[in-house]
Amino acid sequence: MRRNRKWTFVVLAMIPLVAELRAGFREPLLAGMGRWLVAETPLQKADLVVALGGGQERQEEAARLLKQGLAQWVLFVGSDMRPRDYRCLEVPTERAVPPPAPAHTTYEEAVTTRTVVQERGFRSVLIVTSPYHERRAWWVFERVFRGTGVVLLVASAPHTAFPLDAWWKSPVGRKAVLMEYVGLVYYWLTV
Repeated sequence: MRRNRKWTFVVLAMIPLVAELRAGFREPLLAGMGRWLVAETPLQKADLVVALGGGQERQEEAARLLKQGLAQWVLFVGSDMRPRDYRCLEVPTERAVPPPAPAHTTYEEAVTTRTVVQERGFRSVLIVTSPYHERRAWWVFERVFRGTGVVLLVASAPHTAFPLDAWWKSPVGRKAVLMEYVGLVYYWLTV
C-alpha cells in the first residue's frame, strides 16, 4: 500500500511538470507555424513589381521598391486597387501598369499579373505582400507562371498588426494565420 501511495505521489507531482513542458513546446511550435509562412527571397532587380491587394502597406512598399530602382514598372492588383492609388503614392504615370481586370483572390491576382507579363514581355516579377501571405502567394504564382521562364521574387511589406512569432496572442493574428493555412490547403486541392 505504501508503494502505491509513493507512485501516486510521483504521478501527481509530475502532472504540473508535464503541463509545463507541453506549454514550453507549444509556443515554439506556434511561432514556427507563423515563421514558416514567410517566403521572402533576396531582393534583386525585376522588370515588374506587383503589389497584391489586401492592404495599402503593400502598395507603399511596391512604390518604394520602384523608386529605389529595383523594378522598371509597378502593378497594383486586388479588389481594393484604384487607379488613383498610383498618383497618391507618386508613382510616375509612365511606370504604372493598369491592371487588365479586377482580381478578387490570390489566384486571380496571379492570372492578372501573368497577362500583364506576357503582354509586355517581362522576364521577372517581384511580388509584394504581407509576410504571413507570402508562402501562399508564392505557391500560387509558381503554379500560374509554370513553364513561362519568368523569375518570381517575393518581398515583404511592413506589417505591424501582429508579430508572426506571437500571432496566436492577438485575434487579428489568429484569424490571419489560420486563414492562410486554410487557403494553402484550398489552393493545394484546387490549383
